[in-house]
Amino acid sequence: MTNLNIQQLSQQLASFSAEQLREWPVRRKALAEARKALRAYSDTWHKQLQDRVRVPWLMARPLEDPTCAIPPGARPTPLTAVAADGSQIYPDQHIEPLVYLLNISQIAFQYGTLEKPVMSTITHVGPEREEFRAPAMEAVTRASADVVSARRDQMELEALLSLALRVQQPDRPIIAMADGSLIRWMLQRIEPAPLKDELIRRYARQLAAFRTHRIPLCSFISMPNSTEVVNLLRGLRGEPHKVLSVSFAGILDRSLYDAFLGPWERTALFASASHVLEEYHALDRVCFFYMRVLARHGESEIARVEVPRWVACEAALLRLVHAAIAAECEKQNGYPMILAEAHQRVVVRSRDRRLFYSLLEREMRRHNLGHRSSHKRAAKQRPVV
Repeated sequence: MTNLNIQQLSQQLASFSAEQLREWPVRRKALAEARKALRAYSDTWHKQLQDRVRVPWLMARPLEDPTCAIPPGARPTPLTAVAADGSQIYPDQHIEPLVYLLNISQIAFQYGTLEKPVMSTITHVGPEREEFRAPAMEAVTRASADVVSARRDQMELEALLSLALRVQQPDRPIIAMADGSLIRWMLQRIEPAPLKDELIRRYARQLAAFRTHRIPLCSFISMPNSTEVVNLLRGLRGEPHKVLSVSFAGILDRSLYDAFLGPWERTALFASASHVLEEYHALDRVCFFYMRVLARHGESEIARVEVPRWVACEAALLRLVHAAIAAECEKQNGYPMILAEAHQRVVVRSRDRRLFYSLLEREMRRHNLGHRSSHKRAAKQRPVV
């Protein structure tokens, strides 16, 4: 049984499909023009840096020929690979006291050896007073979803680094993998500004710790929606200052590069121009490349891989990241196997959520502390008829 109005849904989906069909030739023409522009500017992209083209979008800065396609080398053996992932239960405004849960997984594989993998989970309930010791955070009494997400990201990096240091072997290469972007875009939304700045500084310190210990860090983004390279092309051709017959607005970087990359090949390196990176150390600012990853039955997609600048600047480390991600994706149908394992061990499901709130209520009542749920929450949990 469904609560959807199937008749309305069918009609609106038909209209949506018709609109997509009408727009398809326009999008296809724009994409073809964008690919031609990428080839045309491949020798003159530095002009953007010299002339300081001004546009209202984030533009990538190429560090290599933007049209290059580089195959991966062989993954070294033995190799230590570590990963961490996180999930959460956000604070529920309909439950008192306001509380959240973070669940962080740690995974380590020793490839090319008989050593057993390391798999563990860290569970954290907050907020705790020590989380807000910094002056900028003392006023935080009710953790928002954005603050909880920032705390999760910070704990993920802490767990990833601590595990890497624990399992690292002398003279054996190591790589640390994270899921999602290393650029903390969401922190830009946090208010007040001192709180945002403190959270960014905390994350930047975690990134710097990887560099201090020389643990190469990378992150993997499946089907990214980034447009930084396309925005570079738009700036070079004069958008938005010129009236052009074809605009590149709406084209994704992954669509742009779909025609350039063979199996497992990567694009040029690019430096991100995100404003949040100004708070990072110069050597920790994020660079990225795109690569084609293959799944079974010949299917493929363009993924985005991010690394700190110090990793991008060392050719051997960059080759290690490229080779390790290709090997991981080959094992797991187009997605890094170690990240898939980290996710499976940390995801919070509906039954976990119910258990969490049941245990919370029990503890509050055991100590004669207040615990309340709103009438709205109770009504939603009971069937009306």
